[in-house]
Parts: sequence; C-alpha cells; structure tokens
Amino acid sequence: MDAITGFRFEVMPRTGNQWGIWVLAAAGGLLLAAVLWKWWPDSGTGEGSRDGGLGASVSAGAVRMESAELRRDYGNAVLRLRVTIDHREGKEPLRCAAPAVRLTAGSAGEEVPAFFLATQPQAAPEIPAGEKATVDLLYWLEERHLQEALALEVLGERVAVKSGRAFDLSGLENGKPQPVALEAW
Repeated sequence: MDAITGFRFEVMPRTGNQWGIWVLAAAGGLLLAAVLWKWWPDSGTGEGSRDGGLGASVSAGAVRMESAELRRDYGNAVLRLRVTIDHREGKEPLRCAAPAVRLTAGSAGEEVPAFFLATQPQAAPEIPAGEKATVDLLYWLEERHLQEALALEVLGERVAVKSGRAFDLSGLENGKPQPVALEAW
C-alpha cells in the first residue's frame, strides 16, 4: 500500500504468458508499415518508368513524358504526369515547380495550378544538378483547362500533354484514376 495515496499497487507477475502483447505489437507494426507504404509519396527518382500501356512516351530534348493519369474529382480533375527530366547539364538543383516547371493551358499559356492536399503536404520534387530522374507531377485541372491544349514547360522546353480537342470529364468514374494516351486525349 502506498503511504501517500493509500492505494495498493500490484505488479503483474512475469508468468511468460505475455505472448499476446507481443503478437499485438507485431501486428500493429505491420499495419503501420503497410499504411506508410501505401500513402508515402513516391520519390520518383528511379530511372525506370511506368507506361500506362497506352503507347510510346513523348519527348522534347531533355524532357520525356512517360505517362499521364487523370482522376476525376466531380467537375474538376487531378492530372498526374510521370516525366523523366535530364538535368545532367544543370549547375544547380532543379525544383520541379513554377517557374522552372509548369503546366500551361491554351494559346494564352495560362498556368495550371499544382495539386496538393493540405493533409498531405509535399514539397515539389527536386532533381540534383548533374542527374537524370523520373518524377511525378500533380496538377489541378478545372473544366476550362480540359477544353484546351495542355503543354508542360521545363526550363523553356515545351512538351505537348493534351491536344486542343475538348475532353468530356463526365465519361470518367469519379475518384478512379484513369490512364490517358499522351497527346491524343
């Protein structure tokens, strides 16, 4: 009995039957690892690419479009571009955000905003000087952006992403990522 509080504290005897606690701890660790694996942002620094099975990639100089994926969000959409950028001749790291890397819409060159979630803040990918890397770029498309041509600009080089033909977003299932053919959509 404790002299100050008057409570009686008992220590659980070590009987060797705490294996259940260790099993629960291991299962919790595996669950945490699976959640982190699923939601951890892809660094996109590998040389390989995932082509959505929709044909060859599109390139211009040091920029190569590998694949594009569109996910409808009701009247808007998130566009994920997988791009390989050859920055081996660069003297400083290339931060893949405006003004160095940007997506433009239409002949006026309106800049399409980058996409991010407030609950999942991510810094724009960065390619070290003297390296070539594949990165994922996310953009928030509004309905008007889908009615015009889209082009990715990287350090002044332009690569076509979407043709000028209007795209009907209502044909896509809401929330489900859909690969799109480069330049053809």
